[in-house]
Amino acid sequence: MSAKIVRENILFIGLNFPTPNALLFFLGCVGLFNVAPRLQLRNVLLGLLVLFFVFAFRYTVSDRYAFFIPFYCMVSILIGLGAYLLQKKIRHHWLTYTVVISTVLPVGVYAAAPALADKMNVSLGTRGDVPFRDDRGYFLQPWKTGYRGAERFAYEALRTVGDNATICADTTTVAPLLYVQQVKEERPDVKVISGIVRSQGAPRLTKDNIEQLLDAGPVYVVSPKPGYCPQFVLDNYDLAPAGILWRVDERGRKR
Repeated sequence: MSAKIVRENILFIGLNFPTPNALLFFLGCVGLFNVAPRLQLRNVLLGLLVLFFVFAFRYTVSDRYAFFIPFYCMVSILIGLGAYLLQKKIRHHWLTYTVVISTVLPVGVYAAAPALADKMNVSLGTRGDVPFRDDRGYFLQPWKTGYRGAERFAYEALRTVGDNATICADTTTVAPLLYVQQVKEERPDVKVISGIVRSQGAPRLTKDNIEQLLDAGPVYVVSPKPGYCPQFVLDNYDLAPAGILWRVDERGRKR
């Protein structure tokens, strides 16, 4: 846990509730002690709220934002309770209109967020090298209608590699490659390998068998960045740009 992770976690929560209605969460928490028909129900709701929050907040992995989803659900329940209690206490049409307008406000925030982040040069802390994916739009806008970046990447990668090639992918990029290869029956001669899954019959990529794979056909990696490419490849081989991929060459040898 670090100050950077704490700041990012707070930004995750703010990004999911960019509306004044988020303040109703606190009213809902207070009201829970007054309207809960049974003590057990109140304790369960508060217990789940705290449990989901602590569970997600303590994680340090880069995709920990996904672990906050159950917490967001509990927050939404309490925001709804807060809105209910507020309208019971203040019976004015302007209050209803304000709450409704604030409910749709996040749509505008998400629509403008990528452009604002780009203008302000805000770093999202993402890898930033996945082909056909704009990280600011991908991570700051919930809707994915019309997004086909993963499919474009998979087809482009499989269609541009040489015969009997090996593609060493990471956990982000391996799934679309395997889907296009196995479901769409694209390039069955290519071996797709990652640390968690690989195409049928493909071996693991290790420092002991990489020379055999290089003799059988060209070897490519999706990313030249540490953590997304085997370290022994970075330490012992040269990487040459090959379209959207990187070809693995013997050090000092140009193809």
